[in-house]
Amino acid sequence: MTGIMRLRDRIIQIAGSSSSRTDPKLIEYAHSVVRHLVRGLLEEGATLVTTVGDEPKVQVSSQKALSSVFYWSLLESVSEYSKSTVARESRKPLARVVTSEKSETQIPDRRTGLWNQLISDGIVVLDFIPAGWNSSSIKRHVQERYGDALVIVGGGAGVEESARLYISHGKPVVPLDIPLGASCEDGTGGAPEMFRWAKVHPRAFVPNASEDVASRLVLLEFEKYIGSAEKYADQVLDFLSHFVRPQVFCARLADKDAEQFDAVELFFGEVVRPMLIEMGYRPKEIVGKSPIGSPLLDVEIFKEMNRSPFSVVDLTGLRPNCLFELGYLLGSSKKTIVTATKDTQLPFDAKAIPCVSWDPGNLAMAKTKLRETWIAMIDRPSLLEINESIMVISG
Repeated sequence: MTGIMRLRDRIIQIAGSSSSRTDPKLIEYAHSVVRHLVRGLLEEGATLVTTVGDEPKVQVSSQKALSSVFYWSLLESVSEYSKSTVARESRKPLARVVTSEKSETQIPDRRTGLWNQLISDGIVVLDFIPAGWNSSSIKRHVQERYGDALVIVGGGAGVEESARLYISHGKPVVPLDIPLGASCEDGTGGAPEMFRWAKVHPRAFVPNASEDVASRLVLLEFEKYIGSAEKYADQVLDFLSHFVRPQVFCARLADKDAEQFDAVELFFGEVVRPMLIEMGYRPKEIVGKSPIGSPLLDVEIFKEMNRSPFSVVDLTGLRPNCLFELGYLLGSSKKTIVTATKDTQLPFDAKAIPCVSWDPGNLAMAKTKLRETWIAMIDRPSLLEINESIMVISG
């Protein structure tokens, strides 16, 4: 394993399935890869996002059957790791499970002991979609909201939809090319086909990656590790540790002639950027600090906002464009932290949208306040998600 803890606090989704027509040895190999990968991710300080439900089987013989889905292998590994000293001392949930009431009732009897233990010990956090719903597509949308990166193994239309969701929001997708097929026999090739596309268009699957990303993808060809699932999992983990750095869109005063520009520039240079980089994020500013890919600035801004699961919006100067971008980000369910100088008169209810007030003369305190606010708020639901929940509850 890498031992560098680059994936601390990252949330990784592993999804996929296998066909009943697939060589059983390949299915067993894939389950072993998933187990080793989960263990490695947890050791690195990452958490998992997955689902739960029935466990369809691939019948190998009259006495042996293999699971055609991977979430139970994932949860087994989570349970095993939870018994380690490190996990017990951290006392934090190791996985987030997105499911429905109906799916929970489909948990097979042989898995209820494991499931009850995961719940009672606080090892997993549950997210239920609205009662009466059982749409796999809805679950995938919720999972993507939480995830920082997606690893897909086999699968069909389901993993392809998940991959498109992650790609559309600028999050890394790592397809593994183990030829497993799909449990529903659907899709256009699942993870192996997406792996071929990733080699041709690596920046689509791993946004803002370094130039060697295509070479690193080639190193993930499973046939290189057919003799050792653990070595394959280590290679996937190493890839994730290099390229899972979520982007944070930074909206701020951009007019260099404005009176407050120097103070805002100092705040971002001394506080915001260093904190984000230290915590493993990629700050994205449209003020000459980050490369621009489109000659049409407005188009580029919308693209970068959409690609960023997190954002920091500084309202110093109360420029209309910053207020507009804040509205777009909140309406798009982006996790957003608002900042402004202490003398800024906010044009909205600060209780509804908390703001980190900072003093240009005390940036050390500003850094402390921003870090504390980030840690406290970044895992909470977005403002739109809270409102959606209230609407569902109230009818």
